[in-house]
Amino acid sequence: MRIKRFFPKALFAVIAFLCAAWLTLFTIIFVYSFSDETQKADAIVVLGAAQWNGAPSPMLQSRLDHARALYNEGYAPVIFLTGGIGNGETISEAEAGARYLREQGISPDALVIDPRGSTTLESLQSLAHAMAARGLGLSMLVSHDFHSVRIKKMAKDIGIEAVVSPVHSKNIFDKLRYAFRETVVYVIYILFKK
Repeated sequence: MRIKRFFPKALFAVIAFLCAAWLTLFTIIFVYSFSDETQKADAIVVLGAAQWNGAPSPMLQSRLDHARALYNEGYAPVIFLTGGIGNGETISEAEAGARYLREQGISPDALVIDPRGSTTLESLQSLAHAMAARGLGLSMLVSHDFHSVRIKKMAKDIGIEAVVSPVHSKNIFDKLRYAFRETVVYVIYILFKK
C-alpha cells in the first residue's frame, strides 16, 4: 500500500525536477543570447548555415556580414569559414561564404575555407586541428545568439580557446523560439556528444 502512495509522489517529483532543470537551461540560453564577448582574437570563425546554389541564405549572410565587420574593424587577421556540403548540393557552406566575402572586398589571403564539418561539432573539431596547425590561439566564434551557450560549451570540450561574437536576433519571438529549440539540442549534445 505504501508503494502505491509513494510511486505517484516520486514520479511527480522526478517530472517536476526535470521540468525545472529544462526551464533553468532554457533561461540560461535565452539570457546568454543577449551577451557579446567580442574582443581581439587570432581568428574569426564563421559557423556554417544553409547556402542556396552558392549564395548564402539570409542566416549565413548575416553571419558573414558580422564577420566582415569584425575583420574590417581589426579584431582578427583571418576569417575561418566552416560548413560542409548539404544533401543535393555541389558547393560547401564554407565555399559559398568565402565567395560572398571575396565579393564584399575581403582579400582571399584572409580567408581559410574548412568544409569538413557537416555539423557544428564536426566543424569545431576540424577547426581545432586547423587552428593548432597554424599556431593560432583565441578564436572568435560567429553564429547566431541562440547558439552561444552550446558552441561555447562544444569549443571548451574540444579544447578550443574561444569567445562568442553573435549575430543578435532582432525579433524577440524568433529568439524565444530558437532558444526553445536550442535547449533541446543542448541536452542532446550533453547526453550523446552529438
